[in-house]
Amino acid sequence: MRSKRPIYWDSLFLSIFVFLFMLVVSLLFPIKLKVFHPIKDAFSDFDYTDFYFSKLKHEPEVSEDIVIVNIGNLTRPEIAAELEIIRSGHPRHIGLDALFVEPKSPQEDSLLIDQIAQGNITGIFNLKNSESVTSAPQFSFSSKGYGNFYGDSTPTKVIRYFSPTNSVNEVKHDAFTTAIYKSVVGDQLKKKYLNEGKYRINYRAPESFICIQPEEIFGPDFNTSIFKDKIVLMGFAGVANQPLEIEDQHFTPMNVKLAGKSLPDMKGIFIHASILQSMLDGSLITNCPKWIEWLLTFVITYLISMLIIHYYVHRPKWFHLMAKIVQLFFGVVFLFISIWIMHVQNVVINFTFLFLAIVLCADLVYFYDPIAKWLHRKGLHHSEILKH
Repeated sequence: MRSKRPIYWDSLFLSIFVFLFMLVVSLLFPIKLKVFHPIKDAFSDFDYTDFYFSKLKHEPEVSEDIVIVNIGNLTRPEIAAELEIIRSGHPRHIGLDALFVEPKSPQEDSLLIDQIAQGNITGIFNLKNSESVTSAPQFSFSSKGYGNFYGDSTPTKVIRYFSPTNSVNEVKHDAFTTAIYKSVVGDQLKKKYLNEGKYRINYRAPESFICIQPEEIFGPDFNTSIFKDKIVLMGFAGVANQPLEIEDQHFTPMNVKLAGKSLPDMKGIFIHASILQSMLDGSLITNCPKWIEWLLTFVITYLISMLIIHYYVHRPKWFHLMAKIVQLFFGVVFLFISIWIMHVQNVVINFTFLFLAIVLCADLVYFYDPIAKWLHRKGLHHSEILKH
């Protein structure tokens, strides 16, 4: 009976060869050719998990925890009037995504100062490398958090991640949503959301949150019971009759266009709402440990190598067709497996190197062929490749 052990060893050696090839290419031959720059620019900020948020994710029901109130271009006295109406509805907590850096006249500031001084309201500041930009000291918020988004260094950067805390000059700062989360949850805090690091944002579409416009909240028939026991986030959510207004607008994975040029798709206040809802639900998305990703990549590459070598040796007429089918089939399968795991477990397994390994297996078997025969001549390995 013919032993199958050689194919096991060949599959192992081919898998190692594929990994070494990827390592050498990545270290010695980085792509710097100008001809690739347009492609690189188009896909430099693309992540295959964006496909899930942009095309596949079905939105849950409207949030029962968070209500958004648009402050539009309201003046400070008008924002104070909104606050007064919101407080009359007995909200659980209020988060105000607005900066009041420069003091104005007492007539303009006094009402807002009084409303903020009543407490139960979290303010915002912008965290810079060496300093922070915050509201004037007379606006005494009960807590504050930084409003910068992780990776928001350029206007065209896609906001995928959230950092609960950040340290600047050895001082630890909470994010805006972390400060709200602490105020709301108290002793039931999920400790993992209070550490430095980054989580993927489990995005909800803006339609998943009730958003009240200024003309509604100031209307004579407005019912403040909508705020009862809710977290109310106040911030800029656009201006009426200006659908293309891009102030505080960001690129997110929800963008209908996955790569290349497009318009920013989401206001900052809705990003904060998605983050906060995920913290409350415990559904912020974590990354799978790297060692598990590499172990899975190697094991799967090994199994696929067995199939590749079998057809290379015993079904050479079908090898090229089967190689393309394997590349396409397993590429699509593992793409949807990773998306399914993210949807069910809120964990991202990065299969990028697995996709590359699957593609390389079929091509590198030609380079492995003479190596296997050389090992055989040296008496180091009896290879299945000899039967090719």
